[in-house]
Formats: sequence, C-alpha cells, structure tokens
Amino acid sequence: MANKNGYTAEQIIKAIKGSGGIKSTIAVNLGGASYHTVQKYIDKYPTVKEAFEAEREKNLDRAEGVIMGNIALGAKTLSDPNNKQPVDSGDAKWLLSRLGKHRGYADKSEIEHSGDVNIVLTWGDNDQSNG
Repeated sequence: MANKNGYTAEQIIKAIKGSGGIKSTIAVNLGGASYHTVQKYIDKYPTVKEAFEAEREKNLDRAEGVIMGNIALGAKTLSDPNNKQPVDSGDAKWLLSRLGKHRGYADKSEIEHSGDVNIVLTWGDNDQSNG
C-alpha cells in the first residue's frame, strides 16, 4: 500500500537496485521523486534502509575489485623480465596503508593510551602545563 508520498517501500527498494546507492538516481528511477523523499523512506523503513546499504556495499566491493585488479596487473607487469615500463604503485600503497598497519605500513601512527596525559604547550620561552 502506498503512503501519502505515493510510493510503497517495495517500489523504493526496486528503484534502489542498480542505482549504486545514489539517492538522486533512486529518485529518477521512481519517475521524478525528490532526493528528500528517498531519504525519508530510508529513515522510515528498515527494509528500504537495508536495501540501500546493500547497494552501497556493492560499490565498495567493486572499488576493492578495481584496486586488487590493479595490484595484480602491476605484479604481473613487474614479473615480466622484458618489461621496461614503471608500475603505478598508488593502489598498492593505499591498500598497505589501510590493511597492512600490523606490518608497519601506515599514513600515521595510532597510539592507544589509558590514564592521565599531561599536555605541555610552549610559546617561545614560556611553558604552560595543562594536566
């Protein structure tokens, strides 16, 4: 049964499929709904929210596939003794910085601490402590 906006949750779910999780695309798939109408359905209906999140996850899977494919292509290129072309290592660096932290690959260090921390701010010759 359609609500006051004229759509059923099932119609919204159908419009989500193949949209990439882009709300304006979902609105177009509905035949001219607004972005805000789509957002209201996502907020109101758990089944719509689940379908929307699943569609977004597909994009993450696709992006991971591209990265892994580029890494595999780079490895294949490097293993070719006749190859004289450099390999773009950007995807490999990105993946290592996200998934290889336990091996020491990271953009920044993460430190966990429990307890008190004394912060010292220094301006010229004046030290001020905040503890």
